[in-house]
Amino acid sequence: MAGGERLLQTAIDAFGGMDILVNNAGILRDRTIFKMEESDWDAVLAVHLKGHYCCTRPFANYIRAENRTGCRIINFSSVSGLFGNFGQANYGAAKAGIAGFSRVIALELAKYGCTSNTISPGALTRMTIPLRENRGETVEESDMQAGGPQHIAPICAWLASEESAGITAEIFHAARGGIAIMQQPRIIKQFKKPEGVWSLDELDHIVPQLMDAKRANMDAADASAEPVIG
Repeated sequence: MAGGERLLQTAIDAFGGMDILVNNAGILRDRTIFKMEESDWDAVLAVHLKGHYCCTRPFANYIRAENRTGCRIINFSSVSGLFGNFGQANYGAAKAGIAGFSRVIALELAKYGCTSNTISPGALTRMTIPLRENRGETVEESDMQAGGPQHIAPICAWLASEESAGITAEIFHAARGGIAIMQQPRIIKQFKKPEGVWSLDELDHIVPQLMDAKRANMDAADASAEPVIG
């Protein structure tokens, strides 16, 4: 928390105020759950999930105390948490937590016109390049041009701009020239029993229908997610 307070004060001292917070620190401690030590879990959640909290809370209190309107918070999640990725239970849990954290912050700071959005990036960085090198792969300059962090910067800058006013609690995916908006958790199909509880025999009949509805929803999402070139 002290580090988050110092970051805020540094911005205020240097610029006279603070309007934009980008939470983008990260580390990896990849292991399967069979081998993941408690220290691997704690370190990743401390940097990613708690790190977002430690920087956001001072900024939020500053916004409220100063009644500073129109601010922007940009958080960084990952497909590892939103989709899941083998060997990254700690990282995935932290990144999924960040998406939930961002939605709540959007609600709590809405009265000040502050937006809170999430970016799910895919890029070669100091954090991800070693993963490829550990697999015996080399990272060439052409790889960096096609998939470097410069492909993430534009949506980050846009979400920090005045043009993004009113867009909040969303998740944008950016990678290798692509920009997309991602689904949020929603109920797809629902059955309701006015009285009593569902029996296992009834669930034998209902759950397959729920799964059919989910598959149809995913098929529709996959179709709409086909890239539009332009």
